[in-house]
Amino acid sequence: MADQTEPVHFFDLTSALEGPRQSWSPNTLKTRAILNYKGIKYTQSWISYPDIAPISKALEIPANLSGTVYYTLPAIVHKASVSSNPHGAMHDSFPIALHLDKAFPAPEYPSIFPNGQASIALAIATEKLLTASVAKFVRMLFAGVSGILDDRGKEYFSDTRLPRFQTRYPDIQSMAELRPASQEECDTIVADTNKELQIFSTLLEGQAQNAGPFLEGEKPAYADFVLAAYLAWYERSNPEVFDALLESSNGLLRKHWEASQPFINGQGVTIDWAVPKP
Repeated sequence: MADQTEPVHFFDLTSALEGPRQSWSPNTLKTRAILNYKGIKYTQSWISYPDIAPISKALEIPANLSGTVYYTLPAIVHKASVSSNPHGAMHDSFPIALHLDKAFPAPEYPSIFPNGQASIALAIATEKLLTASVAKFVRMLFAGVSGILDDRGKEYFSDTRLPRFQTRYPDIQSMAELRPASQEECDTIVADTNKELQIFSTLLEGQAQNAGPFLEGEKPAYADFVLAAYLAWYERSNPEVFDALLESSNGLLRKHWEASQPFINGQGVTIDWAVPKP
C-alpha cells in the first residue's frame, strides 16, 4: 500500500468555467472521480493546453509519438507509489486508474474494479460504446469546448484541432463555425446523439435486475466514472441541450448522472505549478 501521508498531485485541464465545472475533459475527469470516490488525499493544478508539453517534458513523461498531440492530461505525481519515473509521474487515464486501485487497495479504499476482469472489460466496453455518441455530437462538442477554454488554451485548441475539421469542412475558419446553422440541424444532432446514449439506459436497467443507480449496481465502478466523465464533457460544453441528451424512457441515465455528481465535482487542494521556460 502506498504512503497515505503523501498526497497524490493531479494535473487537470483548465477552462474559463467556474467552480467544479472548471474541470471539463473526460479523460481528466475519470482520474478526478477515482480520487474522490476512493477518498485519496490529493492536490491539484490547473493547466492550460500549451503548458502540458513543457510540464510533461520536465517530469520526463514520454511523448505519445503515434498521435498528433504528443503530450496530454491527465497526469499525476506520487513518488510514494510510482517507481517507474524519477519524479514519481505518470499519465493516461486508464494506466492511472489501474495504478491507483493497486496503490490504494480495498478494503481500506473502495475498489473501482469490484468484479476484477469483468469490471475492467465493462469499462473498456463503455468507452467504446461512447465513441458512437461522440461521433454524432462532435461538431457541437468541439465548438462548445473552444468556447469554454481560457484564452491561451482556446488558441492552442484551434491551432491543433481546426485543421482536422477543415479537411471535411474546408470553408470553416474557426471552431465556432462547426455549430449547426439552424435549430433544425441542432435538434437532429441532439436526437441522433441521444439515440446513441440509449444503450446505457438499457445497461443500467439490466433487465430489471440492476439495483442501480450505477452500471454495476448500488456502488460505482470505473465504468461509471467513464460514463459520467463523458456526460460531464457534454454538459460543460453544451449545457443548453444537455437535458435533451439525457432523455430516456426509464430515466436511468439521468439518475446515473445525478448520483455521479460527488465524484465528478469533488476538489483537491489547488497548488500553482510552475511552468518550465523553454
